[in-house]
Amino acid sequence: MGPFVVDASLTLSWCFEDEATQYSRSVLTTLQTTYAVVPALFYGHSRLPTLLRWQNAAYASHNKAPQNF
Repeated sequence: MGPFVVDASLTLSWCFEDEATQYSRSVLTTLQTTYAVVPALFYGHSRLPTLLRWQNAAYASHNKAPQNF
């Protein structure tokens, strides 16, 4: 199989389990035997969602309600 193009939304689903789909997991498995290329805008498109996800996770963990309520 030849190379194929992946975009940021597909690759980010490999990082965040709640975003993973059967398709994204099958593409990741396929990369064991072939390779992929990414568009020039890939790094810009993948950086912002990643930063926002980490920021939201940090905010949520910092602002949790006390457990003794």
